[in-house]
Amino acid sequence: MKRTLVRAAVFLTLIGGTAMATTGTASAATCWGRVFDHSKVVQFVSALPQVRYGNHGHSVLLLQLALRDAGYQELQGTGNYASNTLHAVRDFQRKHGIKDSGIVGSKTWHALMDNKSLARQPGFTIYLNPGEHDGDQVSALWDLLSDIYPYSVTGVPWSGTYEPSIQRIVQDFQRRAGIKASGIVGPKTSQALIEAASAMTVRC
Repeated sequence: MKRTLVRAAVFLTLIGGTAMATTGTASAATCWGRVFDHSKVVQFVSALPQVRYGNHGHSVLLLQLALRDAGYQELQGTGNYASNTLHAVRDFQRKHGIKDSGIVGSKTWHALMDNKSLARQPGFTIYLNPGEHDGDQVSALWDLLSDIYPYSVTGVPWSGTYEPSIQRIVQDFQRRAGIKASGIVGPKTSQALIEAASAMTVRC
């Protein structure tokens, strides 16, 4: 019962729309649980690695999802930087006055991400093993997955347990992000989920 109430509280918080959240000594606007704090976005983007044709993994997945959000709907978020991603990157760079090298460095990352928010921050690293019951951890995982294309948790029964239906989604995400598809959620998967969920533009 307690776990169900926790989940209900999460939904009520999200339905509430725009609010103010305090982080340290500064306040940042939030919308649907996501943080709009430009200084934090700049910090987040500055830590992203250079990405180029032939690369694969979670940074490429973030790139593809951010490009998809920018209008390049042909990108499916495979995690592999192939020719279709190169074409989209070079087109995006030309439109933003950046040398169309196809190499995604600081300028391209900032052009892609500066207008976005950070993902809903769980405030902790998600640790989950298949079958584990932990309402807070599953809730945080659930919220991140719901912001990542093409996943949907609509219709998935909520029990507070890390059930097989959610595990299959996580395993698919891990494959796309270049992480061993064990279904176990730890620091690497947790961080990759937060990065990928930050690719979506939220409009309040």
